[in-house]
This record gives sequence, structure tokens and C-alpha cells, in this order.
Amino acid sequence: MTETRSDPEIAVIGGGISGLSAAFRLTQFGHRRVTVLESESRLGGVLRTERVNSALIECSADMFTTKQDGAIRLCQDLGFEHELIGTNDRFRRSFVVRKGKLLATPSGLVLLQPTRSWPILTSPLLSVRGRLRMLGEFFVRKKTDVDTSLEEFAIRRFGREAYERLIQPMVGGIYTADPTKLSVRATMPQFLDMEEEHGSLIRAAFGGTKTRDRSTDEEASGARYSAFVAPRDGMSSLIDSLKQRLTDSGVQIRLNSQVDGLHRGDVGWHVATHDKVSVYDGVVLALPATRATELCREFDLDLSNLLSEIPYASAAVALFLLERSKITHQLDGFGFVVPQTEKRKILAGSFASVKFSGRTTDDQVLVRVFVGGAVQKELLEHDDDAILDFSYRDLTQLLGIEGPPIWSRLQRWQRAMPQYHVGHTDRVAEIDQRVSLQSGLELAGNAYHGVGIPFCAASGYAAAERLDASF
Repeated sequence: MTETRSDPEIAVIGGGISGLSAAFRLTQFGHRRVTVLESESRLGGVLRTERVNSALIECSADMFTTKQDGAIRLCQDLGFEHELIGTNDRFRRSFVVRKGKLLATPSGLVLLQPTRSWPILTSPLLSVRGRLRMLGEFFVRKKTDVDTSLEEFAIRRFGREAYERLIQPMVGGIYTADPTKLSVRATMPQFLDMEEEHGSLIRAAFGGTKTRDRSTDEEASGARYSAFVAPRDGMSSLIDSLKQRLTDSGVQIRLNSQVDGLHRGDVGWHVATHDKVSVYDGVVLALPATRATELCREFDLDLSNLLSEIPYASAAVALFLLERSKITHQLDGFGFVVPQTEKRKILAGSFASVKFSGRTTDDQVLVRVFVGGAVQKELLEHDDDAILDFSYRDLTQLLGIEGPPIWSRLQRWQRAMPQYHVGHTDRVAEIDQRVSLQSGLELAGNAYHGVGIPFCAASGYAAAERLDASF
């Protein structure tokens, strides 16, 4: 037993960014008997980069924030940070669709928090009453909630108009979630903390010290794009760098190796794939909760049931390569979001080649359009051609596009987005408690403590650190 613990054999189940980060962190602790088991023929999970007609095209996430340090730390540890590029500051703003037109998001609006008053007072996105009600948040009494939905919180503090025209589309574009169910505590706890500490989000921005973050980012409108970076050669280059480092460290990577069974034996964890059963001293389960629940059912039904309670939404990304000369809009921003009240079939659009230089040639533009999510899931029942058609029709109306695209394609992501509903943090606490009872088992992924690449990388690191400490 001592010999095993001094040189434990570890399985990382799942070769997405969470699993690869966990495997890499394990090698930093000196572990060499690590095996990554990936069901697909490639690593990276949803992260995939392609090149079409000299354009660099991301099929899912195309950037990550530096405000959470998980991804930046991973890149630094890999020696990959020199491959990161920032967004194009010349066009650092976003738009919201209002009556068929793209209007600039008020500068200084950071998700739910206005950090400047004048842009709100002059924004054509809101009526005079809506502007005054939004700034009247300063006087709204705080309400101590353990958790609350985005809709309830935003309407209570800023009014229905600001919620429907600004907050719902901005946050919905990030989480593809139902705002009546989305947990503020699980997704944006800083705003609940601001309310608790200062009584007002606006008061926290103008008078707070702990929660206040005065920076040039406040000059931007919408998402804080100056705080976002991306690999110069696309997300797949980060995955390739991780793969190379793991291989150099002696990590075994087994592709096309779906894990069909996992249970605790008299000695170690028994992991079954299509061709064999292997025994490991430790396991990092870096899979979506929908898959983790199936594997955990064999040894902990309570844990499996808790995992099954995390809902997922599907989405699609419609990718369009366009001729710049055939677009009327100036494209002087990074993209747009669409309020539900606009009754359109798309959630948001990203001007990918405007955000990051070098994604296309100067005479072309790459636009990514997002469809589906928890609120418009019925649209995903259409076939690919139909989704591309109605997405391009909306895009043509909003941007003034003449003629067909140079190239287009639809990328579907089935049940890929975990939904952080009200009560999510309590559920995850129960999951963590159940996992702690299983010696040598850790969970990682975007279903628990945060979505996005930084949280995935951080979850992989944390799982590896806990597992290493257990030996």
C-alpha cells in the first residue's frame, strides 16, 4: 500500500480543458502514472478551431476573461502566455437590438452594475422613466436573500424596463439561461455581496472600496472586453500545447476510450472501457454532470441523483464568413445581444474578426450567431439549413447585408451548457460532501463552480490538488 501511494496510478476521465488542466497539474506534483481517457477521437471537448478560406474560426468559445485567473495561470504554467492576444481596443463596445436597430450599450455598465450615471441618463435604449428608475436603484432598500433569480433581483433593483432591454439580453448572451431560474448567487455573487455591504450596486460603484473596481474597462460598454484574451492561433493551439506537455511528461492519452463503468473495488477504482478494465488509485471525473451521474450510479446513488438534478441546455452557433463591402453596418463594436422582447430567433451575434485582428483577411468578416439556449430550445428542432436561413435573415436585417455569405456552417452543442438554477450552490455543496466520502475520487468541470474556460481550468487544478493531497 505504501508503494502504491508513493507512485499512485491516476485516471483522468474526460479530455476537455478541465480534464487536461487536471492532468497537467498532476504532472506538476510529480505524478507520472497518469492516463487521460477521452471518448472522442480528439482532445479539447467543445473547444475546436478550424481554418476556412484563410479565416480562423472558433466553433465554441473564442476568448476568455483575465478577471478570473484560472486560464491565465494555466497559460503561464505552460509557458503559453506569449501566444495570447488582446481584443481590438479601437472597437471596444457592444450593442443591444432595439426596434430592429443596433444601439450602443451604455458605457460603464458592467453586467448588472452601472458605474457611470450620464450614459444611463442619455441612453436611447431606455425611456426617461426607465433611465430614472434604473438610477433610482441607489434608493432601493436591500433585501437579504440566500439566493434569488436574475429576473427577480434585476427587476427589484433596476425596474422591469432596464431588465428587459439591457440586463436580460446581456446576461442571457453569456449563460444561454432562463432568467426566471438563473441563480444570482451561483453566477454573479458579487452583486448580492454589493447589495449586502453597501445597500446598492450603484453606491458600491461610486462609494465602495472593497467592491469598487475603477479601471479603463468602465469606459467600455457592455462586457468588459479589454479584460479578454485569446490564443493567437485559436483555442485548439492551447489544447495542442497541453497535449504536447502531457506527452512529454509521460502521461498516456487514450482517445476513442469511452468509460462505461466506474466502481470502487477492494483495491482502487475499477475503470471499464470498451476493451479492458483498469485499476487506478485515484480518479478525476472531468465529464459533464449528465455523464458523471451515470458512472456514479454504480457506487453512490445519492451522488448520482444529485448530479442528475443539474439541468443542461443546448445551443447552436451559426458561422458566417462575409464580404466586408456588402455590409452596411460599420461593425464598430464587438457584437450585439438581442432582448427577448424583440421576438427574434437569435440570441446574440459576435463580430469575431473585429474583436481579434488577423482572424480573416481585411476584405472579409467573420460573424458568429447564437441560437437556442434554455429559452428558445424549440428552435433547435429545425434542421441545420433552416437554422442557418433564419439566422442569416435576422443578421441581414440588423446589419444591412447584401447577398449570400461566402461560407456558412452550423455547429450544434447538445446539452453542453449547465444551467445554474436557484439553489445551485446548495446542491453543489451536497455534491462536494458526497464526493469527499469517496477516497481517491474528484470531480472537475463547468457544472459546479463556474462556467467558462477560466473556471474549467481552475476546477481541473483544484481537483488535482485535492487528489494529490489525499495520497
